[in-house]
Amino acid sequence: MVAKDLPKNQQVELTKIMVEANATINDKFNGKNSITKEQIGHLATGNADITSILRINPSVQFNQNSRTSSNMGEIAPQDISINGGLHFQNNFLMDGVNINNDINPDALKKYNDNHTTPLGLLDNKSQGLNLDIDLVDSIDVYDSSVPAKYGGFSGGVIDMKTKDPSKEFKGKISVSHTNGDWTRSHIDDRQKRISESGAVIPHQKDFSKWIFRTNLEGYLTENFGVLFAYSKVRSKIPTNDFDTQEIRQESGKEFSKKLKRELENYFLKGIWHINDVHTLTHTFAYAPSVEDNYIARSKNSFSESKNRDLSLNFKLESEYDNFDFEQNFGASQLALKRKSDTNYFVSWWYDEFGKNWGNYENANSRSHEGGYGDIDQSQRSLNYKADILSKEFKFINLNHKVNFGIDYAHKTAKFKVPKTVYVTGFVKHEKNHRIFQSLIDEARNRITALENQEQHLRNEALNEPDPVVRQQLLDKADQLMQIIQGIEDYIFELEINRDVFGFESIDPLTGDIRPEYKQCQPNDPLCYSDDLGVVQFADEAEVYKKGSVKVKLNQIGMYLDDEISIKDLTLRTGVRYDYDDYMKKHTFAPRFASYYDIFSDEKAVVNFGLNRYYGRNSFAYKLNQEIFDKLTLRAKRDNPNSPWIYSRSQNAYADFKKLRIPYVDEVAIGFDYKFSNFGLNIKYVDRKGKDEIRSFRDVNRQIYYTNEGKSKSEIYTLTFKNLNSYEVFNTQNDFEFALDYSKTKRNIGNTRIYSGVLDPFTGRRDDSYLKYNGKIIKFKDKPTDNFNTPYSIRLMTNTKIKNLGFGISNFFNYKAPYKVDQLLGETKHNGIDIPVIETRKQKAIFTWDLQLSYDKKLPKDKEFFAKLDVLNVLDNVSSTGLNDGGHESLNKPVEYDTDESVYSPGRQFWLEIGMKF
Repeated sequence: MVAKDLPKNQQVELTKIMVEANATINDKFNGKNSITKEQIGHLATGNADITSILRINPSVQFNQNSRTSSNMGEIAPQDISINGGLHFQNNFLMDGVNINNDINPDALKKYNDNHTTPLGLLDNKSQGLNLDIDLVDSIDVYDSSVPAKYGGFSGGVIDMKTKDPSKEFKGKISVSHTNGDWTRSHIDDRQKRISESGAVIPHQKDFSKWIFRTNLEGYLTENFGVLFAYSKVRSKIPTNDFDTQEIRQESGKEFSKKLKRELENYFLKGIWHINDVHTLTHTFAYAPSVEDNYIARSKNSFSESKNRDLSLNFKLESEYDNFDFEQNFGASQLALKRKSDTNYFVSWWYDEFGKNWGNYENANSRSHEGGYGDIDQSQRSLNYKADILSKEFKFINLNHKVNFGIDYAHKTAKFKVPKTVYVTGFVKHEKNHRIFQSLIDEARNRITALENQEQHLRNEALNEPDPVVRQQLLDKADQLMQIIQGIEDYIFELEINRDVFGFESIDPLTGDIRPEYKQCQPNDPLCYSDDLGVVQFADEAEVYKKGSVKVKLNQIGMYLDDEISIKDLTLRTGVRYDYDDYMKKHTFAPRFASYYDIFSDEKAVVNFGLNRYYGRNSFAYKLNQEIFDKLTLRAKRDNPNSPWIYSRSQNAYADFKKLRIPYVDEVAIGFDYKFSNFGLNIKYVDRKGKDEIRSFRDVNRQIYYTNEGKSKSEIYTLTFKNLNSYEVFNTQNDFEFALDYSKTKRNIGNTRIYSGVLDPFTGRRDDSYLKYNGKIIKFKDKPTDNFNTPYSIRLMTNTKIKNLGFGISNFFNYKAPYKVDQLLGETKHNGIDIPVIETRKQKAIFTWDLQLSYDKKLPKDKEFFAKLDVLNVLDNVSSTGLNDGGHESLNKPVEYDTDESVYSPGRQFWLEIGMKF
């Protein structure tokens, strides 16, 4: 109906619309928080990743170790938790289409993980496609009262709306830069080793980052518009550290290589307004990335990881008189490939004349060589999604808006070992060769020399008349005796190693070298020899044979909800159904949200919600089972020239199909109040996680999954903001204040539940014991110490100076003190060494991020712009954890220095300049 169709005497009342262009926007059910393009442009983000923007949302918490002073050269997106949910149980969408990593999403992305993992699923970000924030128009974050339209999460939903092409022809080109000289790093000099694999925090002080962007957009015809954009994030890390406890410093310099991180975004979006009813939108995003690294204790261990991630989607929107019909046809790929210098890893005994790059300290010193081989893994998806969204209609004197939808996905995950990989620490040495016998002889000669010195001192003491001098001589003699005792202990260890790990290459009857020990087989990396024959060889190895495994999954989901309006009360009731042929479980998730307008003017609103969310499945269960069943072997041989004898690895996974799907039950209560030009929002969310999945391994090395996991979270949030920009002295101003308080308890703690690997903090299984704050408990009962800051205060302000083109934006963030786990050593429990862990309170931290912007209009519709981002202006830092908050190995003496800290990033400057036309 148009105006000319109305009777002349009929009045039309237009609804008053409040524009909240420079503030986040909450939907009426108080569950969706929308971050606008204006806010995105005003927030200093550093690497320009999506999750950096989410820090203005009080329901979002970040991995404490994702951004530290030690890894400022990294460019990967950060892991987040929404309302106490697991970081890998968020649903990331781009224009409504799933872009999640479903292969191994629970693995927190860390420094060298993909280069220190012998075999198994490579760690990857839970956000599958790393999209440049410059391509995003707005971000919708569903943190509570999530509509039935969305499934496959127990944390939250992040839906990124990409930019549409403008009607006019436009373009942009820009470059951003930061480097180590523009960054203050705070690094504990003692903080070196961070994992049982010998990885080392890179200490990325001397890095250089560049971001290049360009885009073109406009309508080619009256009804068809196109936007093309390209961006590249490049980080170079010219120096790296090897583990000086494992590799001699001069050898480490010899092995050193430059490291790089690169991420590209190719983005193409087209919109075709077919007619008044139908609009077709197509989006193509391709995000290749490269990351190279090394095993910090090993020679020839460099490797390169390449991501080849893409998403292609067609969206057909049809607007009819009584309903809207939306269809999405999508295809995506997340592919990760690790290319290593070598396909073997071997721990040689230190040998002064051969394998001599190790740091020789004791009888067990080794020289490590090699990496962990090549791995390819990929996830491919085909998706179809249809939504029917009705216009409001009356039924039984009530207003209704009914939404119905169905989605289907076919997914394939593949894991491939291109070339057989050997990993071993079981190395034998020639018993009478230089490695041990020469060391024993050398040590005995030293004992003889020291004994002569000691006897000489005692003889001098007998003839010394001065009692003070006499005692000094005797003390020196006693000190030499202690040194002699230490050398004797050292010889004892050498003799044990010689007898246990040695082999006889000499035939005692002939005195000749046995034929099987004269030389190594050609191209055998697990054996080395010299002119006297074989010196060392591996007689056992873990073998990951050449081959591949594949898992397929078909998913279907349906939902129905009805938004019913009864005067000032609106109720949204719905249900979501999901099924897949992977777990073969049917789930029904009820959803309910309500909205009550107290004064009938939309200024004071109360919300209440009761909802259930079922988590998303990962391919990791089945893939790990297939990997250990089909690709993992044990190998043994008698001598370096005998054939390997293979047997199945003892690792095995129990049947995961007996598991129930984890879910979260939620109660949400909210109050929204608008007065004058301000908005106040208060919300309480209570979540109880049930049937969460945990893994443990029994004495037979069988890995089991159970649904014993549970969690409880309570989150209180308050936001206060202006609704429309206010003017002061010719400036346009906005602000948004947020406060959050949360309590989260979860009995799966740090356990990596999908991969079934060691607990990343201690290297122990969750069914083993530890002494935690003075009490003996099981690992499964240890509280989580990540994503668990008790409260924080956030304030964002933005000021635009009219007519001058200057802008000032601030983001102030106060994080309350929080607790982290401190590893103190080991103690005995039932005759077994168990770790001793105590919590240590980290101090609160206040940070201030500043953005200064300038725009200058130029002739011929051109515009110059510049932005200076200053992250952590005051250079305030706090320890984010100890021993990297979860990487340190227990393979060290109890007296190991436990005061090592990882610090938050210091002050950093980013400069961006560019041109719009």
